[in-house]
Amino acid sequence: MNTRHLVDPQMIAFVDAFPPIVLNQETLPQVRVMGPRLFPPAAAQDDLVIRERHVPGPDGAPDVRVIVTSPAGRTGASLPALVWIHGGGMVSGAAEQSQALINEFAGELGCPVVSVDYRLAPETRHPAPGTAGGLLRRPAMAVRRRRRTRRRPGPHRGRR
Repeated sequence: MNTRHLVDPQMIAFVDAFPPIVLNQETLPQVRVMGPRLFPPAAAQDDLVIRERHVPGPDGAPDVRVIVTSPAGRTGASLPALVWIHGGGMVSGAAEQSQALINEFAGELGCPVVSVDYRLAPETRHPAPGTAGGLLRRPAMAVRRRRRTRRRPGPHRGRR
């Protein structure tokens, strides 16, 4: 099945830059190794603070790792937050894979960006928390957790 005709004409050159990928149990390890090569590490920026956190999961579920990128000097302020869910088709990728873009968002928007490291399939089967079916629950938990810690920098309950 070819779906190229469904791609916006402005995106064809971008799509053509990627090699065709066959995704199955045998090729998944290779796809996961290829991912970080597509997203080189972001350069350190003095105007941003990047912290790794672990947010408690719901009953019996593992904690979720998040990377919080915040503008330096904005600590303690009541700020909205942007929750970033990385790409990878639910089977590959990591919270830091788009760090350069996340840095741009945090810097330009002047607010924290919370990048969620969700649990990948097929190792984690649906409907476990953090899989495709429970994915939105994980970022929501990350934001709720940040809201409960009112004295910490980041988003707060009164801001929308």
